[in-house]
Amino acid sequence: MALGVICTEFKGDWEALYIRRYNKHIDELKWLYMELYSNESMFSELCYQMHNYFNEREEKLKNIDAARENTPDWYRNNYMIGMRLNIESFSENIKTLEKNIEYLQKCNINFVHLMPFFDVPENNDGEGYAVSDFRKVKERLGTIEDFKNFTMLCHEKDINICVDFVMNQTSKEHEWARRALQGDSEYTGRYIFMENQEKTSSVSISSQDNKWNLNYKNPRVFNEMMNHFLYLANTGADVIQTDYVEYIWKEAGSADKDQQQVHTILRMMRIISEIVCPGILLLADIDREMEELTAYFGVEGKPECHMLYNKKVMPYVWNAVAMRDIRLLRKELDDADSLPKEYLFVNYLRNENEVQWSLDYEFLKKEEITEKKHREYLNNYFRGYEGYSSSRGELYWCKNQNNAASFCGTTASMCGLEKAVYEGSEVGIEKAIRLEIMLYAYLFMRLGVPVIYSGDEIGQINDYSYSEKSEDSSSKLSVDGDCMGNSGDRQGNYNINDARRLQRGKLDWKKVAKVVDEYSIEGRILRELNKIENVRKSEMVFGQAADITTIDTGDNSVLGIVREFNKEKIIGIFNFSENDKEIYLGENAGEDKGMYEDLTTAKKLKAGNMKIEGYGFYYLKTGL
Repeated sequence: MALGVICTEFKGDWEALYIRRYNKHIDELKWLYMELYSNESMFSELCYQMHNYFNEREEKLKNIDAARENTPDWYRNNYMIGMRLNIESFSENIKTLEKNIEYLQKCNINFVHLMPFFDVPENNDGEGYAVSDFRKVKERLGTIEDFKNFTMLCHEKDINICVDFVMNQTSKEHEWARRALQGDSEYTGRYIFMENQEKTSSVSISSQDNKWNLNYKNPRVFNEMMNHFLYLANTGADVIQTDYVEYIWKEAGSADKDQQQVHTILRMMRIISEIVCPGILLLADIDREMEELTAYFGVEGKPECHMLYNKKVMPYVWNAVAMRDIRLLRKELDDADSLPKEYLFVNYLRNENEVQWSLDYEFLKKEEITEKKHREYLNNYFRGYEGYSSSRGELYWCKNQNNAASFCGTTASMCGLEKAVYEGSEVGIEKAIRLEIMLYAYLFMRLGVPVIYSGDEIGQINDYSYSEKSEDSSSKLSVDGDCMGNSGDRQGNYNINDARRLQRGKLDWKKVAKVVDEYSIEGRILRELNKIENVRKSEMVFGQAADITTIDTGDNSVLGIVREFNKEKIIGIFNFSENDKEIYLGENAGEDKGMYEDLTTAKKLKAGNMKIEGYGFYYLKTGL
């Protein structure tokens, strides 16, 4: 089943279609805009620009919009599998990225999230989140025309492209900031300046931060940023992620996050996209607890984001690995599955940033586990110091306190592959591969869209060369000589010694070439990943509409998940221990013969006492 990015040619009148969409939404859009800005002329300007961007939108993209408008749930199925990657690390530039589309297909990927690639200041780019020009690609990566060509090729291959829209801030090298520095009041009014910032030429600037916060109380800022948003949509992007959107509205004397005006702005963005480019999805990456996070989906009849990244998955999965205990993970999963089906999350085992140990410590207190000691244990475990661990990696932001630090490492290194390869242990290699595949099998079993981080598909390990690239060797180690990357910051500001670079190494294409060898590490991992990807794509029960519950396996190391849809049922069993286990699975067995089929191996298993190897898993189909 394809995602449906290609459709038959629309036979109607494009202008009439636009007017129909416009008339459907304009009253609400105007009401929200006037509530926020009370500026009729600026609203008229916004509407004029929306029409212009619709007229400039290529007919191929308008056809995609029309098809998706007719099937609004096109992305809420079992078919979407993502990959998160940095263009430079993956392919050097956009032109070479085009040549690697075939590799993405080999990985079963049809949703690619590209890390920020628009123009930023050299040597102080905030990892792409301090944009100098919203319409110019970093010169070393290519041009905007290169990107448009790339998205069109991806559409032909049924691959959806996600890009970041950093709408909360600009760099101090952006044209607006340059004019503000010259004292132009038109442009000083486009930024918010903090009280502790220095005054230069009658303009408040930060002596440390390259990121200048935009002032969304100014309707000119909103209008201009919506122009950039629609320009980005017209490049052929399918999904646009809004970064740092929760901080977009600042109010004196209150928390500078999650203001109601933020939701007004997101709702207006959603309406604007539904008028101009309804094939676009809005995604947000917001660092909030679930109660606050779900507010960014909007409310019934007034949706905001189509999808949200779920940051809770990552720490809860790795906690279960370190503890060989799934109880906290099961609680997190049960909580997520109790939410409305309309809430679609994007899930990952890791991303380009550190693992922050944000867990439910009130739950852990029942087991007499304290937060400080547990954080220390987790960081020691994943560095290979405690718990019979084979993991490898480094701390981030520790400041002499292990319990305050986060952890950096690739999935493969955290699973033990780095250590096993170094020691030449085939047993260790096999165990590490089993663990990584089991974790991805679990990820694919969850509701939502699973995303693989580039390199995981070949078992890429930590890249320690990042700490050798600075001429200033004095900044390589922290004060305790053990924690790397203290000079980085949690806002993602650029620092060549940032320990998060450990997991952002360039994709090794020599190792990619080894995937054709079924006995190589790379070939084994990709082959096993392909198996679970193919199961997910072939079974409708893996779609968002399925009912999902957890079951008690009788062993705190073994997680059981049931998915049901249209009388189809699949049971996932996941062993978070390196030891073989035996569980009892009877009451949920196939109704007729008491037999299951494991969908990844085609083996038949009889209900009752069932063995599962260390770090093993089953996708069991019932009703045989």
